[in-house]
Amino acid sequence: MTTINVINFYGSGNNKEPECELKEETASVITNFVLKKMCHVDLSGAQFRILSAVFGMTYGYKLDSNITTNIHIAELTGLSDRCVRKGLKELQLRKMITVCRDGDLKHVTVNKHLDQWILDTGKSVQQAKNALSRFTKNQGD
Repeated sequence: MTTINVINFYGSGNNKEPECELKEETASVITNFVLKKMCHVDLSGAQFRILSAVFGMTYGYKLDSNITTNIHIAELTGLSDRCVRKGLKELQLRKMITVCRDGDLKHVTVNKHLDQWILDTGKSVQQAKNALSRFTKNQGD
């Protein structure tokens, strides 16, 4: 069992120091290769939270796939049901996860073939170009 230090975010008025133990059987193992790949993925905040939840629901329990609902993912991420539905669809279109429906239940899996992941949608690149052109246009006025 490994013990980790926890930073006290409760302010100086609280003398209680929270303690946390990281037990190996509860740790999610994601390889460095996957983490490096995730650093290059152009994700929205909601997409990242949903992908992290799917990682936790699968690899966190040492499973290849798991059964869930939009409501469960919404509770895990703090997102709305509509936002979860949209984010799951986008992640599926980008081939990062697979979702098989069974009524209200969904079988979610992280796509292990990272070379199939669509890393960049081009939206952020285009948004940056648009912002730069607006900025340079305003500088000329």
